[in-house]
This record gives sequence, C-alpha cells and structure tokens, in this order.
Amino acid sequence: MIPPIVFLLSITLQLSAAVYAFRLAGAPKQKTAWMLIALALALMAGRRVMTFASMILAGAEIPFDAPEIVALAVSGLMLAGVIRMGSYFQSVVSTEEAMRKREEILSTGQRIAHMGSWEWNIEKDEIVWSEEIYRIFGLSRDRFDGTYEGFLACVHAEDREFVRREVTAALLEGKLFSIDYRIVQPDKAERRIFAQGEVSRGANGKPVRMAGTVLDITERRQAEEGLKARARQQRAAAELGRAALRGMDLPSLMNEAVSLAARTLDVEYAKVLELLPGGDSLKLVAGVGWKPGLVGHALVPAGKDSQAGYTLLSDEPVIVEDLRTESRFSGPLLLHDHGVISGMSVIIGGADGAFGVFGVHTRRHRVFTEDDVHSLETIANVLADAIRQQRTQYSLREGEENFRMLVENANDGIMIAGSRGTHLFANRRAAEITGYTTDELLKTTIKDLAHPDELPKIMERFVMRMAKQDAPRQYETMIRRKNGESLPIEITASRTTWKGQPAVIVVFRDIAERLRLEEERLKTSKLESLGTLAGGIAHDFNNILTGVLANVSLANLHVPADGKARHLLAQAEKATLRARDLTHQLLTFARGGVPVKKVFSIAKRLEEWVTFALRGSGTKAEIDPGNDLWVVEADEGQISQVIQNVVINADQAMPNGGTVRIRASNALIGSGTDLPLAPGKYVRLCVVDEGIGIPPEHLPRIFDPYFTTKQRGSGLGLATAFSIVRNHEGHIRVESALGSGTTIEIYLPAWDGPLTETPCSEETLYKGSGRILVMDDEEAVRESAGEILRHIGYDASFARDGAEAVDLYRRARESGAPFDAVIVDLTVPGGMGGKEAVQQIAAVDPGVKAVVSSGYANDPVMADYGAHGFSAVITKPYATREMGKVLRNLLGNGSEPGPSSNL
Repeated sequence: MIPPIVFLLSITLQLSAAVYAFRLAGAPKQKTAWMLIALALALMAGRRVMTFASMILAGAEIPFDAPEIVALAVSGLMLAGVIRMGSYFQSVVSTEEAMRKREEILSTGQRIAHMGSWEWNIEKDEIVWSEEIYRIFGLSRDRFDGTYEGFLACVHAEDREFVRREVTAALLEGKLFSIDYRIVQPDKAERRIFAQGEVSRGANGKPVRMAGTVLDITERRQAEEGLKARARQQRAAAELGRAALRGMDLPSLMNEAVSLAARTLDVEYAKVLELLPGGDSLKLVAGVGWKPGLVGHALVPAGKDSQAGYTLLSDEPVIVEDLRTESRFSGPLLLHDHGVISGMSVIIGGADGAFGVFGVHTRRHRVFTEDDVHSLETIANVLADAIRQQRTQYSLREGEENFRMLVENANDGIMIAGSRGTHLFANRRAAEITGYTTDELLKTTIKDLAHPDELPKIMERFVMRMAKQDAPRQYETMIRRKNGESLPIEITASRTTWKGQPAVIVVFRDIAERLRLEEERLKTSKLESLGTLAGGIAHDFNNILTGVLANVSLANLHVPADGKARHLLAQAEKATLRARDLTHQLLTFARGGVPVKKVFSIAKRLEEWVTFALRGSGTKAEIDPGNDLWVVEADEGQISQVIQNVVINADQAMPNGGTVRIRASNALIGSGTDLPLAPGKYVRLCVVDEGIGIPPEHLPRIFDPYFTTKQRGSGLGLATAFSIVRNHEGHIRVESALGSGTTIEIYLPAWDGPLTETPCSEETLYKGSGRILVMDDEEAVRESAGEILRHIGYDASFARDGAEAVDLYRRARESGAPFDAVIVDLTVPGGMGGKEAVQQIAAVDPGVKAVVSSGYANDPVMADYGAHGFSAVITKPYATREMGKVLRNLLGNGSEPGPSSNL
C-alpha cells in the first residue's frame, strides 16, 4: 500500500502548488507570471495523474524506487517554493505600497530639505533626476536632455572643469564622489550645491552606473559665509586694535589696515587716502594691489572728481556697484587705470575733522552688503582711534624727545642736585666734562666734584639757593675731574623742582679752551702790534738799504776790478742783500702774506741758506742738493725762511752738537699716495737731525703757534714754515721717535714751464736807454734810483707821490716826450700810492709800462702785480744789476750784457 500512497502524495503536492499559483495570479503586477507558473504546475500534475491511471488500468506495479522518492521530494519543494514565492510577492506588494508611500514622503522631504536624488546609466549616458533636482536646477523635464554633457552645461563655467575632473576620478579610481560646486539657473541665478555619488561596476570591472544625491546649500553657505565674514571682520578689527596697542608706528599701522581689509573683504585693492592741507586733494599714503610707485606719491582730487572726495562730501559710506555706469561722481584715473568695477569707501575720522578716506575696490562685479560696509567702518574707526591716539602720543613723545635731545646734545653739562647735594641727574656732556660716566655721577655729590679751593664758595651759594635766598646766578669756578685734573668751568645755577622735591639745576661749560683762546688772542694782539711795528721798521729800513745798496754798487764802479776794495764792496753788497732778506722774513713772520713767486733753483741756494742758519752754531751740516733737481716757482725769501727755520729747529734739538743732514731730490707723486697733494712733480727737501726726538703725544702739536718744548725756542719757527709751505700748495710732515732723532720732509710743487731764471753769472749787467719816471716818498730812494738808472743808460725823472707822478706822466705825454716806463712805490704815507697812480696813468695811456716797487714784499699787489695793472715788480732795496735786468725785460732794448760791473 505504501508505494501508491507515495505516488498519489507527489501528485497531490503538485496540484496544490498549481492551485496556489492560480490564486496568486490575482495580483495585478504578477498576474501573467503566476498564471504561467500555475499552468506549468497543473500540466506537470496532470501528466503525473495520467501516468498513474495508465499504470492502474494496465495492472502494472506502482514503482517505489529512488526516482519516485526524488519526485515526491521535488513535488514538496515545488509546493513549498510556490508558497514561499507567494508570501514573498505578497510582501513585495505590501513593500511597494509602503515604498510608494515612502516615495511620497521622501519627495516631500527632499523638497523641504532641498535635496534630490539622481542616477546615471553610464553605458547609455542616461541621467535620471528626482523632482527636487529639477527644482534646484530651475529646469523642467523637457529642458533637460538627461545626458552628462547636458548636466555639465548647468554647472558654473568656472567650476565645470573641476566637476568633470572629480567625476572622472570617481569613475577611474572608484572613490566616493563628493564635491561642492556652483550651478547657473536659466535666469542666471547662481546656486551652490553639494553632490555625492557612488559608482557601480559590472562583471568586467567597468563602471556601469553612478547614483547619488544633490543638496542645495546656497542659503546655508551664504549664512556660513556671513558668519565667517563677520568673524573675519571681528578678527581683523581686533588684530588691528592689538597692533595699535602694541605701539606700531602710524605708517606700518596703515599698511596693516589695508592688508587686513583686502584679506577680510576679498578684494584686490585697498587704500588709505590722507586729506592734504587745503582740502583740494588726497594722497595715497598706504595701499595694497596698486601699481609700483603710486603709494606715497599718487594724488586723488577731492570733491565730485573722485569716489573718495564724494565720500567726504556725503559724510557717509559710499558703495559703487559698477564704476562704469556711476553718475554721482567722476571716477578718478587711479581706479580706471586699474580696471576697478566695484568698491566702497568710508571716512576715517580725525580730532579736527576727517583724516581721510578708507576704500576697497575690485575688478569683479560685486554687490557689497551692509556687513561689508560695517566691516570697513570698523577697521576705519579702529584706524582713526589709533591715528588720534598715536598723534597725541607722538606730540607728547616729540616734546619729551626734543627736550631729551636738547639736554643730551647740549654743548653744556647739565646736572641736578637734591637738597643734600646728591646728584639726581646728569647729561652726556656733564659726563664728558667731568670724566665720569653718567651712572657714576649719580653716585657723587657736589663735594666730590668741587675743587677744594672752591668748595666753600660753591656750597655757600648752593645752600643760599636752596633756601630761596639771592645768590650769584652765573660765575666761574674750578672743579676736579675724575682723574684729579683741575678744570675751569662757568656755572649757571637756579632753583628748580625734581620729582616734587626742591633741587638746584646747574648748567656748566668747560672754559679751559676759552681761556686759552683769550690768551692766544692776547698773544695775537701783541703779534699784530709787533707786525705793525716790524712793517714800519722794515719799510724804513728797506729805504735806507736802498740808498746803501745803490751807493755800494756805484762805488764799486770806480775801483779797480782786481783791487781789494772791489772785494770788500762785493761783501758789503751781499750783506746788504742779506739784510733785505731778513726784513722780508720779518714781515712774513709777523704779518704773513701772499708769496711773491719767481722761478729759481733751490739747489743753487740750499748751501747758502743752511750755512747762514747754522752760523755761530756747533752743529755740522751735510748737504746733498741732488742731481738735476727740478726748479720751483716760489717766493725765494719765504722758502729761504722755511729752510732756515727747519734747520734752526734741528740745531736746537741737538744742544750738545751733532750733524744735520739736508737732502734734496725730485719726487713724482701719484694718486695712490697718502700725502695730501695733487698728483704731479715735486721737489722734496729732507732735514734729518740726531736729536733726542719728539714724544708721540707732542707730534700732533708741533706746528701749533707758540708750542715748543725747547728753552731757546719761541714756538713760531715750524708754525711759520707750515704756513709758508701750505701757501705754496706744498706739504710738510714730521717723523720722529724718542732717542732716534727727527726727520722733516718738505714738498714743493716743481715748475713745469720754461726756465725763466737768467742763466748768467752775478757779474752780468744789463744796460739800456729811455726815459724812466720814479715815484717814491723817500728822497734817498729817489737819489739812489736816479744814480742807478743814469749808470745803466736811462734818463730819470722823479715824483714824491702818486698825484705828482700822474701829472708828470701826462705832461710828458702831451709834450711829445713820453716816459718809457714808470717805477712807483706802493705806499706813500699821507698821499696817493702807486696802485692808484698807475690806474690814473692807465686812463691816459693804456699801454703804460709800470713797475711796482715796495719794501712790503708781502703785499698782495707784489705777489700778483699783473692783476693790478703792473708789468713788472722789483723789491726794495734794489741793486744795479737787478734794475737793469727788470728794465731790459720790460722794454726789450739796450745792449748785450757784459761783465762791466759786479752789480
């Protein structure tokens, strides 16, 4: 019985599955599928029934084997599967209904949250958007083609490449697609969205699908940006305030303000314009973004010719949305040249009116908000407060600094002493004068500084002043410096208050130099008196020497050339000439003077000068005049005095005798030398002694007047030598060491022109012919000159002063027998001198040949006679030979010279 039952059970299970499937076919969405399943099951069951019936009718044995057992199991599984599938599809129907409801809720939620969903079939390039995405993008379904490129067309042009790059990266790398970008709606409105998506890949690993969401974050981002902007603005204002509190200087503070404004408001340009005095223009004193060279120099017109000027006129913030269409004012070139489109500006307040204008600008079209204006005003107000505060502080500090600088840089010492005589303040100069440091002075008292001899007087006056009693306000006294040295000072003292306590302020100065200068002025005054006396003596003495020299010269003509008298007269002539040189040296020493230069050779005179200087001394001389020594253009008398002074100084440095060595040589000075000389040719004279040397501390002062360490010295020899060499554009320097003697080097410019010295012997005498007018107030000089002129072939006429000379010259010219030359004395006591006389003669005869003659060899006219209308110069006393040479050179006539005289 068991086998038929198993067979029938499998048929029953199959029929039950078919019936259950027919029942499920009533569901609308799965009707066709379930009908097909039911028919298939029914056919399987019917075939099983027909097989069973045919086996019964045929009397065949119903099999019970493994296939039948499997068939029974399969039938059971079929019924179970249909039941399970039915339950699943019923649940699906319920789920779909729930999903439908959820979709409605989701759609509502997406609309409220401004978030939509999307799906992109990559292979077919089909994008499906939810309704909310259409609303976010501002598109209807018929205006979106559902393609990837159609989506990209909605993306902001500046963000399009970014979106494309991120999508490509998500497809290639499989990373989550999550980006923030902008879209542009058909009405040009911009929206900010946040999109996410995930890629699905096929069996081959290729991306086939991407799905995700889109969230409209425009309002949220604007709110966030607003919060961030306000936070940045607050931070900027706080940061600027901190910078102001730190005491940042005003220019740096303005630069900080414009930098903060540019960063905070995200603009390319920011500026501070200062209103200049007069109110006609504003100056760009700080800024960022502007072309180089404008900040600190560019000017902007005030009034309606600029945005800044209009801001001052309107007295309120000014916002410019588009400068190109602005009609309230004229846009200045500063903004147009930088392509500015939008901007805003506010006033920077000041204590006495507006300081200026603070502005920001951008090349982009931008609508500045109230928050932006508030931000700029906040920074401008902080800057205005800082400007007012710093200007006040600057004024205070400037006053304090000026007072401090005045005190610290005063040339006088300034000290303040308290009631007990303790020093409470000391300036830098007080420390320099006393030898203490300022800190050390604050630890001293009046008693520590006052000289013991002056202490009673100083303390008495200090006590009187502290007691508000009358005391000398200014007086001279002595103090004792830190090193114990006594120092004369001049004090000006008065009562004052120091930190609320009575005190005495003392202003004092070192008067040691003043006292020394007063002593020097006394010496100078004496020297000037001596010079006046010496000048008069020299002038009169020269006049006397003129007569002596002339008579000696003429007497020499009447003695035999080989007689003893000729030799004695020659010696007398040399002595007379040497006496003339002494008078010239006396004038140079006492009164100075411009050199009367001529070209000569030092080598020919060196031995004579040195021998004269050492006459009567126990010092020996070794003289080396050098080989082919260059000639110089100099005052022979003054150079003689230099050499003799230096040699005398060397002699005095060797009181026990010794040897002084004098060497002459040529020196070519280049630009690389340490000598203070112009490059060129020089004659160098070197004088070396064997004395004890000069201490190092005395070397810098050896050329000072009156400075000497010798008992026999006057302190004027080297000072005179230094002055003469300097007047000749030369240089003199000294090298010395204790125990090693002293070397003095003298550099004199060499003469580059032709040698004008007459290369003839002292026996040469020039004769000539012509009429000569001699003007001199001394009768002896006129007579001597007449004798000399007549001896050398000239006719002489005489005048006692300039007026007479002018009259004689005019009458001679009118008579047809004019004078060939005129010799005039420069100085005529109580009458017209030679300079004025020659000027008047030149008015009558512009071609006059005038010779200037004077006993004052240092007179400027003698040094530069050509500039004063003279043709030649001759100094008194003059010898016959010298007179002949001067006139021959001047007139160019006469016979050849001959050895007819020793003159």
